[in-house]
Amino acid sequence: MIIDPRAKRRKTSHHIMMAVFIGLLFGGSLAAAQIFSTEWIREKLAEHEAAALMGQRVLLQAQSPQLIFKSTSIGVREGSDLHTALMAEQDQLLNSFQNRAEKHLKDQAGPPVTVHIQYSVEARSGPLISLLRTETTGRPNTDPKARYFSTLIDNKNQDVLDLSDLFKASRGTRSALDKLLCQAIMNEKARRGAPMSIEGPEDDCDVDPIVSFLDDAPFTFTSTRDGKFFSGIRFYFHAGRIGAGEQGEFIITIPQTAFRDYLVEHHRTRFTSVPVNN
Repeated sequence: MIIDPRAKRRKTSHHIMMAVFIGLLFGGSLAAAQIFSTEWIREKLAEHEAAALMGQRVLLQAQSPQLIFKSTSIGVREGSDLHTALMAEQDQLLNSFQNRAEKHLKDQAGPPVTVHIQYSVEARSGPLISLLRTETTGRPNTDPKARYFSTLIDNKNQDVLDLSDLFKASRGTRSALDKLLCQAIMNEKARRGAPMSIEGPEDDCDVDPIVSFLDDAPFTFTSTRDGKFFSGIRFYFHAGRIGAGEQGEFIITIPQTAFRDYLVEHHRTRFTSVPVNN
C-alpha cells in the first residue's frame, strides 16, 4: 500500500497529448533507454543545479515499505499541456515502480528501493520542445543507476516527432549524418586518449560508421543562450555501447553548423544561424 502520495491533479481535454506521454513515461518506442554511471549522473545534476533552484517542481512524492518515490520537473510551466500530461500519468507510473519494488524485495529483507524521475526541458524553439527524462534508481550503500529517455514534442500539433522528421529523406543524408556522428565520437575518443575503435580493430567512419545518427541513441537539442533556438544536438551513449566498458559513457554534442545543410528547409528556422557554444 502506498503511503501519503501528494500531487496536484488537473483535468484536460488534450487526449492526443496524453496518449503521447504514455509512451514517454514507460519508455515505449520514442527512444531507447541508456544506462549511465554515477559520474555522469553527478555531472548532469550539477549542470541543472542553477535551473533546479529556479524552476524545479515536485510532481509526486510517495513512500511505502518497499519504495521511496519522487518525480520532479525542470523548465515545465505549471498548467501547460506538457505539465498536465505528465501529471496525468504519475499515479500509474508510481504503481508500476511499486509493483517492481515488491517483486524485487519479495524474497529478501532490506531497505526500500529509491526512484527519482526528473523531466527536464533541455531546449525550445518555436513550438518544438526537447525533453529529457532521467530515471534514477538505487538502494542505500549502492551507486545509483540512471536510464535516459528523450522525446521531441511538437506543441502546436500536439504530436511527437522522430529525429528523422527534421532531416531530408535520402540515403545520402543518412550516410552523411552517420559519418558525422562517427567522426564526433572518434574526436572525443582522441581527446580522452581512448582506443580509436568502436567495434573491431580498424573502424573507418567513411566505410562503416557503426552508429546511426537518426536511430541509435537518445538525443536532446542544445539551446542558445537566449533560449529561443536550438544550437546543436546531444547524444547519450552508455558505457560499453561504443567502446570498452571501462571507457565510460559518451555524451556527444554536435553544433548545428555541422548538420544544418541536411535539415528540411522549414526546420532550419528552428536552429540559429549563429553558433552558440553550450
